[in-house]
Amino acid sequence: MKKFVLWITVLSLCIPFAACTPSKAIRSEFEKSVKDYNRMIRWQEIAAAGPMYVTQESREQYINDSESIKKRDIIITDFRVTSMEYYEDKNQGKALVEFDYYILPSNLIKTLSDKQEWEYEGIGIEKGWKVKSPLPEFD
Repeated sequence: MKKFVLWITVLSLCIPFAACTPSKAIRSEFEKSVKDYNRMIRWQEIAAAGPMYVTQESREQYINDSESIKKRDIIITDFRVTSMEYYEDKNQGKALVEFDYYILPSNLIKTLSDKQEWEYEGIGIEKGWKVKSPLPEFD
């Protein structure tokens, strides 16, 4: 009986650790990356978000788009992540984000939806979630 109780105790202590699988960690990292990236865009930290969250292939376009946003005096007032989809088999994800913004000198607030495509890069120093899609076109 003592062995049975000891066995049950050991198993009950192992269950929480079994739930922390690599795929759940990657999914959690995806959700955090989406929120952090869009938070940086919202707070006008667009230039800093590029090296952290944009794929190497998309960075040149991203830099051009971020400079355009700054020159056009686009002010982002809020963002909402309305949906996130994680594709475990491909290590890819999609997010739908809404931005509220205005363009100076106007004070008319507009809203746009941005469909973001993400991929997990698990190699080298830049390991983590990277966005592949360009910045939205704020009109």
